Amino acid sequence: MNVVRLVKRAKKGNKEALLQLVMAEKDRYYRLALTYMGSPHDAMDAMEDMIVTLYETIDQLQKEDAFYSWSNTILVNRCKRMLSKQQKLIHAKE
Repeated sequence: MNVVRLVKRAKKGNKEALLQLVMAEKDRYYRLALTYMGSPHDAMDAMEDMIVTLYETIDQLQKEDAFYSWSNTILVNRCKRMLSKQQKLIHAKE
């Protein structure tokens, strides 16, 4: 798999190329999300958010070979945002 070539195709709107990139590292993404979220369900939700964000913002990625570090950063940010919302909900109920 040539990451740079797939990223270039994804930037042109090729959803299949983006899917190939994500699926190639799905286990690593899942482990990272699970580490943050602590729940398999929440980890999957964070991954779904990441995929949507990747699709919407892939054209902003300037260095194609940095796709995986960029996508990991997006995933971590999604996890942190979800955890923050969960904390706000818990405090609102108290």
